[in-house]
Amino acid sequence: VSSQCRFTVKAVQYAERYLVIDLDQIVNNKYVVSYYDGQPVGGFNQAEYKKSKMVFRLVPAGSYTMGSPKDETGRTKANEKQHPVTISKPFWVSIFETTRAQQARVSGSTDSTALNDMLPKTMGRVDITGRFFASVLNGKLPSTVQLSCPTEGQWEYACRAGTTDTFGGAELSAVGRYKDNGNALAEVGSY
Repeated sequence: VSSQCRFTVKAVQYAERYLVIDLDQIVNNKYVVSYYDGQPVGGFNQAEYKKSKMVFRLVPAGSYTMGSPKDETGRTKANEKQHPVTISKPFWVSIFETTRAQQARVSGSTDSTALNDMLPKTMGRVDITGRFFASVLNGKLPSTVQLSCPTEGQWEYACRAGTTDTFGGAELSAVGRYKDNGNALAEVGSY
């Protein structure tokens, strides 16, 4: 299981393309949630969107073929079978991994310094610690917004982004870190 986690949000509003949770603004003991149709001037790659805000992008409902074809680069599951999957409702997925600064703000911990606060928060077993983080954050969100780790189907659908080829047609080194590409944590949004 990966040691980094992105989250999905179930929210009742689907008119805009982005949902932003402001971890520095609290009203009635809940974080302020805003919706936007586009990115701000300068985009979401600015430090504030990696430290004090969590940004989610709307992924529309749709269908795709889950699983990799036999000849896909990096395929490791010999018994994997491709099969059709339908995502029946739109969902929100975070545009960055959760950073150390965001985790520290939500949990009240001090696991963040100026040198490493925009690195992804490594969470050990995401299925356990990711759910715990989501439950803590959900207690601080309006009842119309619920955070969770994405299902395997949602994750693959969002990653494929309407493509059928490996890594959306890009080279793996251009879209992420892995053991043959530095094998080190990098600031979220830097690749």
